[in-house]
Amino acid sequence: MNTEEKEEKKKSLKLNCGFACLIRDREGIFDRYESISMNCGYMIASSEISAKLAAKGSSINCGNSQVQDVRGEIVFLNGNTVIDGSGDFKDKFIIVQGNLIIKGDGVKSLGNTEGVITTGTVYYPLSAAGSLTKIKGNTKGYPDNAWPVLGDYSAEALMALIPKGEKNVWVSGEIRALEGEPLAQAEKAGLVITCSSLFTYRSLYDTYSGLFSAESKTLVPDGYEITGDLNLGPGEAALYGPKIYVNGCLTVEDKSLAALESLESIIVSGEASLGVKAAAIFRKTGKAASYSVFEGHPYTINGMEHISREQLAGMAEKGEKIALTVNGCVIFASDVTSQDMEAVASLSYNGIVMIPKAAKGALSSKIRAANGLMGDPEELKSLTGLSIENLIKQHTGGINEKNENDGSTQINTGMYILI
Repeated sequence: MNTEEKEEKKKSLKLNCGFACLIRDREGIFDRYESISMNCGYMIASSEISAKLAAKGSSINCGNSQVQDVRGEIVFLNGNTVIDGSGDFKDKFIIVQGNLIIKGDGVKSLGNTEGVITTGTVYYPLSAAGSLTKIKGNTKGYPDNAWPVLGDYSAEALMALIPKGEKNVWVSGEIRALEGEPLAQAEKAGLVITCSSLFTYRSLYDTYSGLFSAESKTLVPDGYEITGDLNLGPGEAALYGPKIYVNGCLTVEDKSLAALESLESIIVSGEASLGVKAAAIFRKTGKAASYSVFEGHPYTINGMEHISREQLAGMAEKGEKIALTVNGCVIFASDVTSQDMEAVASLSYNGIVMIPKAAKGALSSKIRAANGLMGDPEELKSLTGLSIENLIKQHTGGINEKNENDGSTQINTGMYILI
């Protein structure tokens, strides 16, 4: 083996993708690397590729994986494709990225395929339950006499979508019905709507409950303005009025006490994150599915950020504190001290926290949640065996790149296909 070939064998591949289809490595791409690591949401691999990856001791992290050998032609279909029997899939292998709807003769059409794999869910007429042997993936049946619709819809949007003459509608997701007019239209048309969940006002449900068959229901009390995730301030309180229903999560800092006090009532379907003083007021007028209390100003880093001693000292002088959340990497300047950590009320991190030894102990006492690495840069380098540059890249991602120092290749892509 010459020098060039030796260098070739030392290369490593890191593949980050949402979907990987690895059936045939015709060009011997994986043979060029000594080590391979993969992070993907869904992976389909042939037994040949799987054996090759195992032989290299590859590190594979997948939300879902399938080992599947394919003989014939592979056909890729987009999510929410409808199979109704009009297409010819005989002896073909179907891979669907997302959901698949089967209607009418579509059951027979898929029965002629080599196989079907979907990364989502296959929706099928209930009478066809015994004819799905070639399908790998999640399946869910809908009534044979229903017109199936995938996704979440407002009542207005759904009414505009339903073909004339359809009486039974099946919706895979949520129906949001906040106005009476489209419900009156549906009732007049004699519709019956089956859905996964229903979100509506209580009085509307009392009037039009006969329209719906829902697996779950959220009934909002009348008189409440509805919003999604909300960071409450004076402007929001004026916009939504005295009664607010938060369909999501709520954040209230202590500086927004006046806005919170102006409310008659607030209901939160998710988590209420409250400043220490705000928590006491919230108990009088609000309720939530869950709670968390923080000190200071919420500050979130998504990606990478450097925090200097001057920044921390400036906050400390003003008596300000931050509740720090890190998704990625935060680098504290090399001259920060334990006294500077007085500006940090709490720390939650998912990634890397680089901080000098002199300040690490003071910051460690403020950790509320930790997932990743925390320490002095040289300590982290010794612990992981990676340079600081590569350690940051590993936790924050980046563009497709080739590291000229170690010969490694990193690929970040939505789809990676070898067929």
